[in-house]
Amino acid sequence: MAKITPSALITQIKGKWHGDTFQMWKGAIISHRTAKPRQANTPNRATWKGAASDIAGCYDSLSASDKTSWLCYADLLPTQMSGFNAFLGRNAAAILANHAGLCLYFTAPTVYSTPSAPTPLCVAYCAATGYYCVTWTTPTGATQYIQAQFAPQVARSNAKYPSWRNAQTVSAALLHLDLDGSGYPTGTLIRFRARTLNSYAEPSAWSITTHDTKV
Repeated sequence: MAKITPSALITQIKGKWHGDTFQMWKGAIISHRTAKPRQANTPNRATWKGAASDIAGCYDSLSASDKTSWLCYADLLPTQMSGFNAFLGRNAAAILANHAGLCLYFTAPTVYSTPSAPTPLCVAYCAATGYYCVTWTTPTGATQYIQAQFAPQVARSNAKYPSWRNAQTVSAALLHLDLDGSGYPTGTLIRFRARTLNSYAEPSAWSITTHDTKV
C-alpha cells in the first residue's frame, strides 16, 4: 500500500474542512479558520431586518407631535423604551403577522391594554392529510388575532434553543389554524407557540406547547 503523505491527503480533501482551509507550509500543516457569524441569517431574521428598515423610515417622516405621542405611549409600557422602539415594536408585529386586519399604525394609542394569551393551546396531527391543527378556546374576539410560530427539530438534535419560524396569523374567532407538516421526516419534534395581537398589534405573552409525532 502506497504511503500517503499529509500534503497528499490535504490535496485529496481539497484543502477544506467545515469552511476552514488547510495548506502545507515548511513541513507543517497550517489552518486558516473561516470566520463564522454568531447567528445565521435565517429567513425570519432577514424579514425582520427588512421590516425594521421600512418602519424606521416611516418614523422619521412623523411630525414632532406624533413622535411625542409615541413617547407618551412608551411610558405606559411595562418595559422601559423610547418612543421609536415602541413605534418599531408595534408596527413590526403588525407587518410580520401578515394579516389584512393588521397594518402600519402611525397614531400612538392613548392606553396600553395587553390581550390575554391563547388558552388552552392544543395540537392535533392528522396522518391522512399531513396537517397539524392548533386550537384554542379563548380569546374569541373578531378584532383579536392569533399569531403562531413553529420550531421543527430532528430527533437526537443537540440544538439548545428552538429556531422559531412564522406559521400564520388568523382571526381569534376561527379558534384554529393549520400547518402543513407532511414534509417533515418521521419522529420530528415540532414545538408550537402562539400569542394574541389586538387591533393595535399589542402582543400577549406566548403560549407554548410541544408535539412529537411520526409524520
